[in-house]
Amino acid sequence: MDNSLLVPRQLFLTKAFAAGPPTRVSVIGLTQVVFAVILDLIIWRHPLGPAKLLGMVLVLAPTAWLMLRPFGRPGRKADRAPDGGLAEEAGTDTPADGVGVSA
Repeated sequence: MDNSLLVPRQLFLTKAFAAGPPTRVSVIGLTQVVFAVILDLIIWRHPLGPAKLLGMVLVLAPTAWLMLRPFGRPGRKADRAPDGGLAEEAGTDTPADGVGVSA
């Protein structure tokens, strides 16, 4: 296998986690399931059995739920810090760099 794409892949992955909410960025990685199924069907011609379909639903349903829900949850503070930067965790008053915000 050619490993020449591993370094750029890791750099782009790191950049993605720095640019967006980690909960959203991490579930995007699960799209590999879709591509694996396509390759499985087209190239290797393996049929989709009930166990494969159930497994796909169990992996992709929570992913779809996370991707389709609003950015912040009702009743909680948004995933953004008061200064507009991303907060470490949803609902915290501290920006991602850990420096407190003075009022």
